[in-house]
Amino acid sequence: AATSEGYYFIDPIQNSDGSVTLMYLDFAKGVELPLCSSPGCPHNGPECPANLPASGGGYVPLAVGEQLVLAYTGAPSSSQGLGEGALPRIETMEPDGSGRTPILRFESGQELFDPYITDGQNLYCTLMTTKGDQTTKELVCIDLTSGEMATLCTLDDSVGETLSGACGEAFILSNYNDQGQIVFQRMDAVSQQKEELLTISPDISTCRLEGGQLYYIAQNQLHALDCASLDDTVVCELVPLSEAQDALLGSSRDGHVLMLLDDYETGETSYFAIDTATGEQPPFTLAYSSAMGSQRPVAILAKVPGQEVYLVETGETLVNVQTTGSDGTAVTVQIPRPTHALISVSDYWSSNPNYTKIQSDF
Repeated sequence: AATSEGYYFIDPIQNSDGSVTLMYLDFAKGVELPLCSSPGCPHNGPECPANLPASGGGYVPLAVGEQLVLAYTGAPSSSQGLGEGALPRIETMEPDGSGRTPILRFESGQELFDPYITDGQNLYCTLMTTKGDQTTKELVCIDLTSGEMATLCTLDDSVGETLSGACGEAFILSNYNDQGQIVFQRMDAVSQQKEELLTISPDISTCRLEGGQLYYIAQNQLHALDCASLDDTVVCELVPLSEAQDALLGSSRDGHVLMLLDDYETGETSYFAIDTATGEQPPFTLAYSSAMGSQRPVAILAKVPGQEVYLVETGETLVNVQTTGSDGTAVTVQIPRPTHALISVSDYWSSNPNYTKIQSDF
């Protein structure tokens, strides 16, 4: 979750009791630390305001208006061990982490799924409910002031109907047709009328939906389908792929699309920063080696609101964590923790590693 002042995220390393730490990255100070204002707090116990109890599922921080919203996704499979801790819920709090208040709790057998979409007052997402062998999927609207929830429509799980995004006053849904092809549809938020956007036919090798644009590669051409106007334009011609190559689409922001080209014969992956205005495809060279040794492109986490600056993940550091093995003995494992930096939009897409590194105080 990004605001004009900072970025909220969950530390990937669990505490000894299974809880996690809600972190805050201050853009101006260039430092990340637990979202806790208690003087002298060691940040390692339930009394720390940044401590989030074990949930079995994930935690999703969202910046909505002047408040921070935290969605616990839930995990029915963990209900036996965690009890109510495995249930989904929605909490709101002040930007500094104070005043954390649950506004909506869900029932046993329920899970929340992304994407999480907001209009500044309400939160929209998918709620799945399983009772016995019966499963229902609903697109729900949650009022973040009152905590009241309403079902907008039922999603047809028999065809894998899924909320994929939003564009203007419409939701973007996807499902599978009788031929097993993915079909993207635009559904009006008020009338709930659906209109087909794109069917992923055999000549389409890959697609990515981001920022109201549906990018896809068909017959060695990169297309951009505007989900609002339905204009489908050819961005550029691509070099024909060999049978040993596969192209994937990564981040698409600010007039650029990141394309990944895997070569299965050499085992190498190349990256290209495609300019959607000119069609130019220069190599993208901002990358790092993960803790497991694989090459990864430097990933955009968020754009700083009001600035032409990205927050990016530039690498990983291994942290020694004490845990207990299956035989009850103490075991030390290494868990990767991402490192962060700020970089201008122009430097990122021109592969200029002009980073402002973020320091960690945790």
